[in-house]
Amino acid sequence: MALRMKKTDFQNYRVCPAYGWTAQHRPHDLPPATDPMEQWRARFGNEVDALAREILPGGVLIDALDMDVAVEQTLNAIERGVTRIYQGTFITDEGFLARADILDLRRDGWTLIEVKSSSVGEDGKVDRDHLWDAAFQREVIERVGLPVARVVLLLLNNGYVRGATLDVSHLLVEVDVTDKVQALAADLHVEMGAHHAALHQEAPPACQCARKTKGNWCPVRTAAVDPRGTIYEIPWIRAKQVEAFLDRGWMWLEDVDDTSLLNDQMLAGFENLLLTEEHIDLPQLRAFLEGISYPVHFLDYETVVMPIPRFRNVRPNAQDPFQFSLHVEEIDTAWHVEFLHEDPTLAHAPRWLAALQRVIGNMGSVVVWNASFERSRNREMAERYPEYATFLLGLNDRMIDLMDVVTKRMYVSPAFRGSASLKVVQPVLAPALDYSDLWVGDGSGAQAAWLEAMLPETTHARRNTLFSALRTYCGYDTEVMVVIWKRLREIAGLR
Repeated sequence: MALRMKKTDFQNYRVCPAYGWTAQHRPHDLPPATDPMEQWRARFGNEVDALAREILPGGVLIDALDMDVAVEQTLNAIERGVTRIYQGTFITDEGFLARADILDLRRDGWTLIEVKSSSVGEDGKVDRDHLWDAAFQREVIERVGLPVARVVLLLLNNGYVRGATLDVSHLLVEVDVTDKVQALAADLHVEMGAHHAALHQEAPPACQCARKTKGNWCPVRTAAVDPRGTIYEIPWIRAKQVEAFLDRGWMWLEDVDDTSLLNDQMLAGFENLLLTEEHIDLPQLRAFLEGISYPVHFLDYETVVMPIPRFRNVRPNAQDPFQFSLHVEEIDTAWHVEFLHEDPTLAHAPRWLAALQRVIGNMGSVVVWNASFERSRNREMAERYPEYATFLLGLNDRMIDLMDVVTKRMYVSPAFRGSASLKVVQPVLAPALDYSDLWVGDGSGAQAAWLEAMLPETTHARRNTLFSALRTYCGYDTEVMVVIWKRLREIAGLR
């Protein structure tokens, strides 16, 4: 069978030609997907597709799994005068394949509607990758002879706040991107031609990710290259600095003899990577720790992101807290309390807020790891639930970021490798606790576990297993912070 190149394949090629080729010819060479939320994002996408068909009803669905049959069904529908088609399928002579989410025959001709589960804000900005997707789809459709008059993205409206029921007519919004797609046409023709040529080579093209930051490497390079000891390890480094260093022949950290291109944050990370022994700034560390007042509340949130808001007062794709863990250290005692929303029929945010307000005191410090996350959630909750605004913004005023110990170089270990992640710091300062022993071990896993627990078909036994794992994981985060805080006090000579 001739190669078929759909928009996903094209986007893979745009990420890196080596990735595009490998994904088509040797997918087993790519590292396996490890993000437990990946299947949920696909599920959410299908749910948004279903809602799109609800507000644009009456179309004919092209559901054949065989693409040649799907093409025939699509052409037959057009010939019969069908004016709305779901999953219309087209294949060019070169093998480019498009399955249009919705084709709608309107007054000025066919409109291509691409449905996305991401949000568009009031400024109307859309993800540039979505534009490339739509441009590819239109190009394929027009190459087989069907003119496309308009191109529209159907996106989630970030300004929509769910009421008692879901108002689909306001949840989804059409954004006309015809002009933006047309502006990509010339570059698209070049890239599609290069993509076609690259995919038909016997050997993969060279990976082109060397001049990108590590987080933007394609899976081919990620699987093959160890970044340790190189400039790619520098925290927060950007492509501009990577390119400048490589242009000077500096790939290894030890090669760099001019750090003027690094901002203060990058420079601190660079210096941390060069450490051969612990770095402790005792005066700064003592002052920081003495600024934490009793009772000390160690707090951690877990949140879920759902494109289609399930509960009242929630926006599409909002970070919605469903769990917290709170360890409280008083001078002569300590205690722990937690909240996990377990009822799929009730909104979790009001119950979460009421529980947190009930158990956390109005005196003493609130200690978190990476305060920007919890502060942002508190501000969002204060806007959604003004009756809790004073409480939530008060928490922000009392909040102290324990991560500052690392990011502000009060205590740094070579084992951190420039990172300030709690899971990197834990083995050094709280070695008795080990995240690798946990069934749920990160935020993505926590989201996936909670979402599965909320499914009506999940058995009672399975739900209890998931809830137990979630309680353990969230409780671990605050327990680790307590142990780190106590260890830092020992290092600083505080009792």
